[in-house]
Amino acid sequence: LAEHAAGSCLFLADAHPDAVTASLKRLLAERGAKQLKVDAVKVAHHGSKNNTDEELVSLIDSRCFLFSTSGAKFKHPDEEVIARILDGAGGRPITLYFNYLSEFNKKWKAQPLQEKHNYSAIYSDDSEGPLVLTIE
Repeated sequence: LAEHAAGSCLFLADAHPDAVTASLKRLLAERGAKQLKVDAVKVAHHGSKNNTDEELVSLIDSRCFLFSTSGAKFKHPDEEVIARILDGAGGRPITLYFNYLSEFNKKWKAQPLQEKHNYSAIYSDDSEGPLVLTIE
């Protein structure tokens, strides 16, 4: 968890959901909160269904979810993770950020799907350099 006056981001690396959930529950108890509000979440293990479960998502309040993967090795992100994030948002608008457009994440670019589930999908455009997200 990185917190600064300018914003906050939860970087989940390759952590297992039970470890992150236990840590978040301790932090939330200390803060007297039900959810951790952060500006962005770097989704665990490139969006693997084994690293993001419903309980973990239920503890996070964020509108931005970052996926860092080309999908080349493990074919991530898994559809189950996207569904868990969208379900966890409870209808609030969110944005999914992808550092690549790949055969494994291109389905989330479909406008009818974005409208139905109230999200936006942003992909890196290699011609403009790396995907940069500014937290304000």
